[in-house]
Amino acid sequence: MKAILILDEMPDSCEKCPLLRYDVVRRIGCAVTSNIVIRKVGEKKPKWCPLCLMPEEQDICGTYPREDEKTPSYFIGWNDALRAIEGSGEDD
Repeated sequence: MKAILILDEMPDSCEKCPLLRYDVVRRIGCAVTSNIVIRKVGEKKPKWCPLCLMPEEQDICGTYPREDEKTPSYFIGWNDALRAIEGSGEDD
């Protein structure tokens, strides 16, 4: 089973990440991957970081629905899914 964690802002480095933790010997580690973080201050996030940006909603073209076509459901479904993930859907 998969899970999603929503952060208000994407950290641009480990030092700004809310998932940064210290273990008993004061080594800095990632709470998600358990990787030890040995990075210079201000260095960009590592390639192994599991955080990724939330995709953007897709624009639904104002020309839909045309008389002979239906609104593409994948645009509506995509945007509905993003709203549900963010907790801003109609079912709240």
